[in-house]
Amino acid sequence: MTTKSKAPRAVLLVLALGYVAMLAANYPGHLSFDSIVQLHEGRFQVRDTWAPAIFGWILGAFDKIAPGVMLYIAASGLLFFGSLASLMALRGAASWASVLVALFIVCSPLVLIYQAIVWKDVLFANCAVAGCICLAHAAKAWKRPGMRWPWLLAALLLLGLAGLVRQNGLIVALSGACALGWTARGRTWIPGVAWGVGGFVAVVVASQLMSAGVEPTAQSADEATTKGVRIVQRYDVVAAVARDPTIRLDAMQASNAAATAIIRRDAAKYYTAQRVDTLGLPSTVGEALRHIEPEAITADWHALVKARPDLYVHDRLGMFHWLVAPPILELCLPVFIGVDGPADKLKQLGIPKRLDAKDQALHDYAKLYYKTPFYWHVTYGALAALTALILLFRRDPADPPMAALMLGALGFAATFLIISLACDFRYLYLLDVAGMVGVFYLTLDFRVRRRS
Repeated sequence: MTTKSKAPRAVLLVLALGYVAMLAANYPGHLSFDSIVQLHEGRFQVRDTWAPAIFGWILGAFDKIAPGVMLYIAASGLLFFGSLASLMALRGAASWASVLVALFIVCSPLVLIYQAIVWKDVLFANCAVAGCICLAHAAKAWKRPGMRWPWLLAALLLLGLAGLVRQNGLIVALSGACALGWTARGRTWIPGVAWGVGGFVAVVVASQLMSAGVEPTAQSADEATTKGVRIVQRYDVVAAVARDPTIRLDAMQASNAAATAIIRRDAAKYYTAQRVDTLGLPSTVGEALRHIEPEAITADWHALVKARPDLYVHDRLGMFHWLVAPPILELCLPVFIGVDGPADKLKQLGIPKRLDAKDQALHDYAKLYYKTPFYWHVTYGALAALTALILLFRRDPADPPMAALMLGALGFAATFLIISLACDFRYLYLLDVAGMVGVFYLTLDFRVRRRS
């Protein structure tokens, strides 16, 4: 066996050991407030939040087989690690550089710890990565329909699920549809456009069908979207008032003059670009917002965007800055360890709060990375952008779908410029994972020129 031929086995060994280490180090999994609420929804089939119902349903399905979350974590982690391992089949090779990259990936707290945190952001990232990799396999096997269609079906389901877990995640499906169109193009662009448009529509339809199966009443999904939009609008209006208490709030004034006066007086006291939570109860601003008709806040939000775009853009950029490159990382929940949540739901689930010595050791391990570029979204965004450029230049059959993953992750991150409500590190987890996956894919068989 030559030295070069040992590299693929070394990559598989690193990934396999990394998967086992992730499960062992984090047993029995980490659950935050959101995780507990969604596990409670899944086990008892109730709706306590306006978050996507699909995640709670998935947790409940695994919980029925084996109570708790370890079976879910094992399945979600296997999806991620298995997708990475399958990349070697796309390139037909591996290098010792890819072994080192694989070792970095499995040792990074963004994989070693995050893959065991029960957050929908992690599942979304895993589905998006796996969906685009399935597209890449389909592209490589395009001239063999018998092999192409299973990969396309898998991509359809995974990208549909990703878009259901995070609605702005459909931008990854859109990017993947563009890559599909490129793959299917013929001597004219008509076949490519047909495949691209058809592929995106199919993902949207699949997402809606899955949603209907989990949440039979479509109205609840619409209500969740409406509530989310209104929270963003409230946040933007209060942010503008915090900077300029004299701005016009005609609709809010007509709805409740006293409450609007309180918002003008206290907005600067409670507003922060870090997160919207400070505007909730028991703040005076949160109480005042409850007594103003939502339609009035929406009307004044539209007026703000039209009449004072300077305020709107300035505040949105400030929120986005805290998300993408937080000045104080520790304020943005860079990692979560242990178990914590509502006492009543913990009791009903039979899960005690937890923060033991092993959890503390994992937290200390993650902190070693905080001051390094390996815990910066900007680092992985730059890697994703560079990878996309190289792949679009090379354009091997599997390259466009992999470039679509990079561009989709960048596009997903960009949507938070408009919808960001907090700087929690997990929101851009897809961007970080995409950057790592992109570098790993390149190092498997690095060539800038396309194969003849």
